[in-house]
Amino acid sequence: VPGAKFMPSFRNRLWDGKIRLFDIRNNQIYVGLSEYIYKFATAKKYTISGGVRTPLEIDNADVISFIDGLKSTVKIRDYQ
Repeated sequence: VPGAKFMPSFRNRLWDGKIRLFDIRNNQIYVGLSEYIYKFATAKKYTISGGVRTPLEIDNADVISFIDGLKSTVKIRDYQ
């Protein structure tokens, strides 16, 4: 990380200044990377086991009906 040497956690020697995508302590990885991992594993013919989640696909009509059901006084604009 650029400028990590100025951060308090780096100065107190609690962090080495590197961002890690995989947590070795509890074997977790960011859920946003699961699609890339799945593509990589299938391309290399690896077997995947465990709690691999597929991205949730939500229809816009479902979202609009949910928002309308909230009966909020705040009006949602088209760009939100």
